[in-house]
Amino acid sequence: MKRFLLFSLLSLLLPASAPAQTSLRAAQDPDTELWGFVDARGEWAIAPAFEECHPYSFSSGFRLGSVKYKGRWGCIDRKGAFVIRPVFSYGDSYLAGQHLLAGTPVGRVLYRIQDRDTGKWGFVNHLGNWAILPRYEDCHPYSFGEGINFASVQYRGKWGCINKKGEFVVKPVFSYGDSYLAGMEWQNSPDYAVVPASQVANYVPDGTDMNPQTTTARNLAEHAADTTVRTPAEDAAPPAAVTPPTVAILSPKDGTGYDLDEVVIRYEAKTADGKAPEIMVSIDNEPYDMTAKGVRRVGDELRLKLPSKEGVRRIQLIAKDSRGLNSEPVYLTLRYTGEQLKPALHLLAVGVGQYDDPNIADLAHAAKDAKDIARAVAGANPEGYRKIEEPILLTDAHATAVSLKTALMQLARSVRQDDVAILYFSGHGAQENDETYFLTSDAVEGNLYATAVNFNDIRTAMRILVDKHCRVVVFMDACHAGALYNTKSISRTLQFAQPGVIGFYSSTDSQQSNEAEKWQNGVFTRALLDGLAGEARDGQGNITTLELERYIKTTVANETDGIQTPIVENNVGDFILFYE
Repeated sequence: MKRFLLFSLLSLLLPASAPAQTSLRAAQDPDTELWGFVDARGEWAIAPAFEECHPYSFSSGFRLGSVKYKGRWGCIDRKGAFVIRPVFSYGDSYLAGQHLLAGTPVGRVLYRIQDRDTGKWGFVNHLGNWAILPRYEDCHPYSFGEGINFASVQYRGKWGCINKKGEFVVKPVFSYGDSYLAGMEWQNSPDYAVVPASQVANYVPDGTDMNPQTTTARNLAEHAADTTVRTPAEDAAPPAAVTPPTVAILSPKDGTGYDLDEVVIRYEAKTADGKAPEIMVSIDNEPYDMTAKGVRRVGDELRLKLPSKEGVRRIQLIAKDSRGLNSEPVYLTLRYTGEQLKPALHLLAVGVGQYDDPNIADLAHAAKDAKDIARAVAGANPEGYRKIEEPILLTDAHATAVSLKTALMQLARSVRQDDVAILYFSGHGAQENDETYFLTSDAVEGNLYATAVNFNDIRTAMRILVDKHCRVVVFMDACHAGALYNTKSISRTLQFAQPGVIGFYSSTDSQQSNEAEKWQNGVFTRALLDGLAGEARDGQGNITTLELERYIKTTVANETDGIQTPIVENNVGDFILFYE
């Protein structure tokens, strides 16, 4: 039996052809210390007017200039006109430029932005125009993130969730953490509905709502001189000037060592109204979840959970007062001096070959694939791990939509910091109404929304794992019945790779993923099993992610005479999965 692969990355790897243009390079004016762009002769092509420039500006892969202007970032064209308004952070400006160049529909991607005048939060599209006006005291950093179709926002002191129209889908009655969880429940409920990009507002700089589908870079260039973020006239006037809060770290001293996973930080914060501020914490430039279990704030003390591993942690504190004003950040570096704790290894293996719906073709070896993977991991050398946890195995009738979602959340809850989580899937995948699903045994053709597992649910579980600073490895030996579901290339919806994740996919979408009767396994899975059994060892005899990639690619190509090519996306780097 042959399998048709879900994934295609080739369209992402092949650059679009474009006419040759004079190269532009960033340069700093020695007199003003501002940045602009010079041509090949060293003449100013774009006058120096910017505080900073992104290093990829006007490169072969990015035909815009990402620049910092009046404290915020936007994108300019080769004439120096803003095609993306300067309202973004450094990284988001570059991402917004990529969406503009790729022709992403305006309104599909939203970014959280704090209004300069009011201090309130709202959301802009990738052109830098307001899509949801700034009316909120705060918003969750994952709002409208990858696979998240809601924003968790603070309104009148309480937290709730809104959709891309700015409508509350979860009433603002919750705490910070509970609001996000309620939003996830809503997204998995029958009431859930995606707001299409065409229905998302697009307020151009004069405050009017424009049809997002008719807004172009040319429209924005006409407003290039207006680089301030304005809200419509009916919005509240800016608050009176007020002194921002301040925060100072009293203890421990900068550079101090720690040997326990809990660290107590004493600080002093002051506000203009005398009310205790909210303290926002980041560790190593990542927002820290103050609602997590074991994290406490008592008076002017913070009890934080820090990684129990070698290295230096950089902690940032920001005080936020009742008016929504933020203090200047303060920093503390701490070095771990305690015992190095070993990680645990977790496995979720799913194989579905028998389907209740007769319209979905059965697969001969998917369940055996998952069982063989679980057996291989459970029997591997445990050196390097404090424990190899009992695998979570779901096959055929036991792999329902409910049981798989439950297993994903069980895995996400059970891991600890620095653990390794392996997710293996073998079975059918399909796309329906622009959403992609893994077909569980109870999936029903034509109603996958209610009966299968959306890939966004898998991404959400992986995001939780990554947020816990775990390393995640995904193996996907999945297929789709092309004639049945009329599926085209859907790689952009299926990519799992993100920081902290390695994704192994069995082939490109233009190829077939094959099952081999001589092994009673898929060719990709058989190569994976042999690699784990010792064929993917490095020079020291250890099984590493890079050696596993090399072995799987070589073996599958040889066994299929080059007609099947596995794809690997590695955002972690090389590390040892199993020692000799």
